[in-house]
Amino acid sequence: MPLIVNADDFGLTPAVSRGILHAARAGVVSSTTVLANLVSDEFLVKLKKSGLSSGIHLNLTCGKPLLPVQEVRSLVGVGGEFHPLERLIILTMAGKIRAGEIRAELSAQVSRLRRFVTLSHFDGHRHFYFLHPDLAGVVIPLMKNLALTRTRFPLESRLFVPAGLKHALFTIGLSRFSYGLRGLLRRHGMVTPYQFWGQQFSGELRLRHLRRILPELKGCAELMTHPGFGDRKRELELKVLLRCRALRKTRLADFDAI
Repeated sequence: MPLIVNADDFGLTPAVSRGILHAARAGVVSSTTVLANLVSDEFLVKLKKSGLSSGIHLNLTCGKPLLPVQEVRSLVGVGGEFHPLERLIILTMAGKIRAGEIRAELSAQVSRLRRFVTLSHFDGHRHFYFLHPDLAGVVIPLMKNLALTRTRFPLESRLFVPAGLKHALFTIGLSRFSYGLRGLLRRHGMVTPYQFWGQQFSGELRLRHLRRILPELKGCAELMTHPGFGDRKRELELKVLLRCRALRKTRLADFDAI
């Protein structure tokens, strides 16, 4: 069965981007998603030259927006930085996040990346729009209007032993929220892989996890990963991917396969 090994967070730092490109050259990553507000033009050129299939990692929780602060005031806090995820959700629940500002900023992110690469799909940094229906209700129709209909569906296919209580609670909560948004995705013609793996091991992926996942593959599946250089957890995850013999024997694909 084909497996999409997607490396999240291209552009987070130069070191993370270099690690993802290294993994792609080694044949253990087949797709990446890019943080449009953080990545440099230099690394977008490198990404294009690499030929690695690329999507957008929609982002409203890390760094500064592409648009001027005065155009997206509800999305930023002190210093013009995006709100942390938890505050974004609280403000959304309180009705203080403006839908028009979300559309404007995410449209700008898509537009910037399309000047360099062809976008194969989209997902969200920290799955932000799956955590509240008001956010999903803005993001999903917008992506359809921008001709992006292939996406991640972060409902973990099976829960093994997550990497700690925090991961377990977030994974279970995310899966429940995702399940509740199936109808919205269908109504807007979104296409997703048959399986999703990776949230329960996010930042803690080990060989034992891959050995349990790979025999479970059905249909076209996505494995979410976070390899990179310059960070202990990301470097360890990169080593795990490089050392997994079973992964090298698996047919890898990108989002064009779904």
